[in-house]
Amino acid sequence: MTRFLRRGFAGLERRVARLLSPVPATDPLTTRIIEASFLPRLVHAAATQVVLAGQRSLSVRMVRATLVPWREASAPRRTVLAGIALIAAVASHLVLVPFGDRPTGFYWLILPFVATAAGVALVAMRPTTAGHQ
Repeated sequence: MTRFLRRGFAGLERRVARLLSPVPATDPLTTRIIEASFLPRLVHAAATQVVLAGQRSLSVRMVRATLVPWREASAPRRTVLAGIALIAAVASHLVLVPFGDRPTGFYWLILPFVATAAGVALVAMRPTTAGHQ
């Protein structure tokens, strides 16, 4: 019985390994099929259009302009601002959730409390520069 099971599992492993073996991407036939296929050309055209739309988009330019002060800010200032943003997000969450269908119990408060703790830790333990201790 064990020999029967062992041979059966060995045959199963061989068949599954053969089915799961990847097709080599360098195979010329595979390459020609993919290049002639409609789907890769469609994906490439769609990706090109998305990139072009992003380059011409007013909203993308506005977001990039608002990110410049963030990138130019020092690390301690960014740390404090990230902590304040977390605390503000939790506050707005706690104000808005009771207006919707608040889940019963207290489990819905666990993630806001974790985010609040992270925000307070970021604000309280911000890195200090050598001259401002």
